[in-house]
Amino acid sequence: MQAHRRLLTTGVLLVLALVFALWNHPTVLTVLLLALILLAVLAVLSLLAAGGRTSDQAGRAGQAGER
Repeated sequence: MQAHRRLLTTGVLLVLALVFALWNHPTVLTVLLLALILLAVLAVLSLLAAGGRTSDQAGRAGQAGER
């Protein structure tokens, strides 16, 4: 997950920027909603990346203990 985190983050930013650019008459509520969606998606990506790091470290520690 960590290897693809930058690509996923860039993709999410580009999609939301495209949605904002193509929106006919964005209101304050629209901008706030898009910002909240962006923050939620980035938080999920961050949690998934952190979870992957702990799983990798636990797996490496388990393998080192077997030797």
